[in-house]
Amino acid sequence: MQQLTDRQTTELNNYSALASYQYTWIGNKFMNCPLDVLAVFFGNQAGKGAMVVINYILRILGCHPVAQKNVLYYQCENAIKYDEAERKDKDLTEIERGHYYSPKNVVDMKFGVDPYIALYSDKYICPECSTKLTPHIRQGAHRVIRFASQTMPGSESAAKGKGSGREANTETKNTQFIELMKWMPAHLLRDKKISVRDATLRVLDPFPTGMDIVIEFVSFGQVVQSSAGVQRMSNWLDELPSKEFFDEQVPRMLAVDNSDIILSYTVTKDVGYLFDLIWSRGRWIYRSKSIVKHFKEKKNEIIPMVEETDSEFKNIAVFHGSTFDNPTLKPSRVREMMKLLHDDCTDNEDVMDMRLYCLFKEISAYIFPSFNMRTHVIDPSRYFTAEGEIILN
Repeated sequence: MQQLTDRQTTELNNYSALASYQYTWIGNKFMNCPLDVLAVFFGNQAGKGAMVVINYILRILGCHPVAQKNVLYYQCENAIKYDEAERKDKDLTEIERGHYYSPKNVVDMKFGVDPYIALYSDKYICPECSTKLTPHIRQGAHRVIRFASQTMPGSESAAKGKGSGREANTETKNTQFIELMKWMPAHLLRDKKISVRDATLRVLDPFPTGMDIVIEFVSFGQVVQSSAGVQRMSNWLDELPSKEFFDEQVPRMLAVDNSDIILSYTVTKDVGYLFDLIWSRGRWIYRSKSIVKHFKEKKNEIIPMVEETDSEFKNIAVFHGSTFDNPTLKPSRVREMMKLLHDDCTDNEDVMDMRLYCLFKEISAYIFPSFNMRTHVIDPSRYFTAEGEIILN
């Protein structure tokens, strides 16, 4: 049995936090969703930041369950032909879709060599169509992941401590940065320091590409044009950006294969545009068991955990979870602690629902506790004749 070196032991231990992450039902649905816009609407401290960060780390490590969302992924020859035909806007009816694999999938195929050692090999053969597997290696800006939030992570100098003779440094960090540093294996980061002048982190590619992966931090308060004109593999917008900022992120996705936008939000008293723009347009809605239970017990409404609406926006998925979905929290403690917010929360059911269950409401009245096309949009032909008369029966 070969003895691990000290470096190998250290690097292995660096994965302990990642290995300890507790996956939930809704977390698994999020990880396995292939759509372009993933909107996470969770209650306070429900774990949305950790879930999104874990998703990005899996992409970097080549372990994401949606093969094409990995920084590096493999495609068979049929998939390459299909992609090319799609770019040329050809009729795809008679063209085979092809197959895609994550590097982890390729490892599991046991070819005797794996992508973490050799990107190319004649042994890499698609098990479905028996054609050669080729790595899709992202280049340049296509290797950049953007993290956007209200505040920027950066360094600031604290006042000199008495008698210390030197200046102590502290870091101002946003929640995205904190979550990333909590879960990311430390040896994959070239430099853990970040500043306002250089708000990027460079991540060592675990594959022999010779190129780093860049995590770029921007704030909603920056001039919109400063974050425009560039392509990004993925954009994570944490909490509520301005509508102008959001609109500028969409073009960043167009030229990058399988890029996406992830929104993570806990609703506040200011409903904002996300209700109309994202929430009410979701084609797929995934609700946790605690959300379904809340509607049944408190609203006397039966709603499904998984729902496909008739929204024309086929690329939007909504993930709706509550504080009680965080497996690291004790429900009894959550209830007791929320009682401290007496005037703001306990005596106001609407505010409690926003904080714990991320329900879009006005303080004085409901908008819709659970908007969906099936319930709140009628079919005109069912209730009106072609002449506009009401059908009474």
